[in-house]
Amino acid sequence: MRIAYCIHSLNLSGGMERVLSLKASRLAEDYGHDVHIVTASMKGRTPAFPLSPKVNLVDVGVSDRFGPGFFRYGRKLGDVLGKISPDVTVSLCGNDIYFVPSATDGSV
Repeated sequence: MRIAYCIHSLNLSGGMERVLSLKASRLAEDYGHDVHIVTASMKGRTPAFPLSPKVNLVDVGVSDRFGPGFFRYGRKLGDVLGKISPDVTVSLCGNDIYFVPSATDGSV
């Protein structure tokens, strides 16, 4: 199964980032799922918690905060999800919640 998680970034050392890192790594390593984590703006920073090399980290490269880049982020997120073509897309309740439901990538 191909799974995509959408989160603002992974460079912060909070609970959401830690749980996602552990869960994504476990799903990829132990269960063989194709896991992708799509971030809005990592800007070349490294994740705060270790990720399995089997987890694909994709950065959209556009800020998802309300402002000039908000809708550009939505378009780029849609493009990235279209290329990944996940079976399931999970939003971690960032501003991606405005764009994931209307994505045409075929995911649930």
